[in-house]
Parts: sequence; C-alpha cells; structure tokens
Amino acid sequence: MLQIQYIDKRRYKQLHNYAPFSLVWLKTCIIIDGLVHLLSRPLLEVFDKSYYITVSYEECKRRRSTRQYTVPDPPGLFDGHVWPMSLKHRREMESSGLNIECLDGLKSKDEIYNQVYEDIQNNLLNRL
Repeated sequence: MLQIQYIDKRRYKQLHNYAPFSLVWLKTCIIIDGLVHLLSRPLLEVFDKSYYITVSYEECKRRRSTRQYTVPDPPGLFDGHVWPMSLKHRREMESSGLNIECLDGLKSKDEIYNQVYEDIQNNLLNRL
C-alpha cells in the first residue's frame, strides 16, 4: 500500500482514482514575518493564529537607532514616517475585527517564543 504523508487537497481525488493509499494530513506551521500580511484579510482568513509584537515609541526608536543599515536613515525618518506608519497599520489591524494577538515586545525573546510555542501547541492539540 502506498502511503502519502502530504498531498495537496486538490490532487487527493485525482490520486485516489488511480491507486489505493492511506492519507496522513500533517499539520504545518508556517511563520510569516512582517506587517503587511496582517492587513490582508484574505491571508488572515486562512491563518489559524496571528501575532503582532508591540513596543513603545521609546523602545522602538531605541532599537531602530542601534541597527546598521547600508544606507542610514535620514534625519527625521523615524518620527516623520516610520512611527506614524506603524501606528496607522496598528489601527487598521485592530479595527479589522480579525483575531490578531498582541504580544509584549519588552519581554525577552525566550518568553515570547515560549508564549507563542505553547499557544500553537495548544491550538494543534485542541484540533485532534
């Protein structure tokens, strides 16, 4: 018997007509980094979980000032563009009505990782 570990749902019927097999659907975790996908309703509607890491103005400005870019930020870019756009996108995200969980960006990377890992693990276990 042929065992298929993953198969595209569209091809399931095609293959099922040609050969007997057992089908094992694997849960897949895809991590997408970035803000733009949080503003895309079609994308968010297919995600099981979405997270948004928040930090204060002061912390965001401090972190950005420590980054090394090939082309440095021109003076005033953070206050004139980066922070206002961040606030705009957050308002749009919050008013979308979609389930996006905000995480405290002042927590350590390990704390955030553990929180998200536990949440995803619980979500997957609840689906069994």
